Amino acid sequence: MVRAKAGLLASLVICSIVLSVLIIFGQPVPNSGGRGTGPWFGPKPGLHEISLPGRIYICSPNQGAILIETLSQTYSDLVLTLGQMEYGSEKGGDVWVTGEYTSDSITPGVLFRYDYQISRGLLANWLTMFYETDFPFASIDSVFVPLDGGPVKFINSATGVLWQLQADLPLSVFQQAAAEPRNPAAYPMAVMGQGETYSVAAGIFDLVEAQEIAVPACQLEEVRIEDIIHSFFLNPSIILEADGTETYTDGFGALRIFPSGALEYTSGRQGQGAVFWDQPQLMQATIDFLVAHGGWPGNMLPVYLSNRP
Repeated sequence: MVRAKAGLLASLVICSIVLSVLIIFGQPVPNSGGRGTGPWFGPKPGLHEISLPGRIYICSPNQGAILIETLSQTYSDLVLTLGQMEYGSEKGGDVWVTGEYTSDSITPGVLFRYDYQISRGLLANWLTMFYETDFPFASIDSVFVPLDGGPVKFINSATGVLWQLQADLPLSVFQQAAAEPRNPAAYPMAVMGQGETYSVAAGIFDLVEAQEIAVPACQLEEVRIEDIIHSFFLNPSIILEADGTETYTDGFGALRIFPSGALEYTSGRQGQGAVFWDQPQLMQATIDFLVAHGGWPGNMLPVYLSNRP
């Protein structure tokens, strides 16, 4: 019993010495908590949160539109409602019907618009009642829900092709949003017409008239430089450049911190041959990198993070 107590005491002394050395020399102290061993920069967004559309338009019969304010309650209600969409209860013949995307494809309804081509794999993280293999397309950039209960249209404006699906979803939410838009942006939109020297794809909206748009005030975010450095390196060498830029390196990667506060990281490690990732894998790798090295600003997403404290 005495030997056991002596061994336990010796172990505690050794642990105390190791932790003291780590603290003295500025090394991150190991953390056994659920947030990993490095600095914690805030919650990690899920793929379902970053796969939401950048803009939502409520389209009217006169080819006008109202832009819904992002981070508003109306935006959240609409994306949550569309996320509940599922196959129609009565399937007859082909479930998906392919068609041509033209200006007549946009009728009174709600248009969910992306700024990029979203793959079907990433789309399935938002439309949770569907699997990736349920979609007959590789990617789209718009989803349109007509108010008359017609088929939902998945649109690829770059190729001019759309896919229609008669789906079940709470249509009354979209109809109510169109009848009484609660959080519209203050700028009326209209379908953009063709010009003498340029053509315009269907579904592109522009301001009805010139507007004075208020620029929101910017607030400088305090950057935890030491934590960011320790998230990359344990004991880096420091190179001070003539313009005040600091470069931290472990001989492989390099982290440059500019006087303006901008950060630049260069990885010197090579991969294990060619690796082909799909869009969800690339997006997940991006999320993991940002969360581990500085955090993901909450206002970069169209909705607030669900796991934010």
